[in-house]
Amino acid sequence: MCFEPIFGPLTGKRVGLVDGVAQNVGDCLIYAATRQLLDYFQINWRAVEPGESAEIDTLLLFGGGNLGSNYHGEVRRRQTALATGLPAIILPQSAYSHEPVGSATVYLRERSGLKFYPQARIAPDLALGYQHIPHKPTKLGGLFLRKDGEGRFLGSKYQSRSLGDPIQFAKSSNEYVRFAGQFEHVVTDRLHFAIAAMMNQVPTVLLENQTPKNRGMWECWLRDLGCGWTDAPDGDELLF
Repeated sequence: MCFEPIFGPLTGKRVGLVDGVAQNVGDCLIYAATRQLLDYFQINWRAVEPGESAEIDTLLLFGGGNLGSNYHGEVRRRQTALATGLPAIILPQSAYSHEPVGSATVYLRERSGLKFYPQARIAPDLALGYQHIPHKPTKLGGLFLRKDGEGRFLGSKYQSRSLGDPIQFAKSSNEYVRFAGQFEHVVTDRLHFAIAAMMNQVPTVLLENQTPKNRGMWECWLRDLGCGWTDAPDGDELLF
């Protein structure tokens, strides 16, 4: 994955990094990868709260926050930061409707959001840049399904076969990646759990959810990285 178009132009600037609310460990994985990438590109950066503007040339606003979404805490943090009037970059995420962003540069991780931000740039989810040492599997593979409003299979017959919502098994990005690496294969509708499994070279199949992000990320990036796809976990994808 090439992240130079995002981070390269930040060389020589004082960068303020604004994190989101961190709804779950998938978000934490994005934030951890962002920090790794800033350090890799040797950027002069510091974490700031929305509204801070002193001694900052450019604001970097968290990836994965989903523009125009119902995650109101993320929207408030983004809008507070943008209100400073500083040059801003919104890191790769999805867009579900139009949210005012002023003159900020917007990066989207899939093409469906271009209908709301036609001038946006397409770039990989930053979690794909997370660096770690792969873990060796010690357990059989399995199905992992969301248990929140984004899950397409809530109350379905598939829930009885699920080993659980993977975010319940980890409290940090490192734990999440390590947990995903324990399995011989993974089928999931959690986008960042799929990415965490792929980081460990675990055969992975991504499922649809209630938003466009899973299919869009798979079409733009994950398919070419070897991730499989299925609309519902009915067949041989559970067997590998």
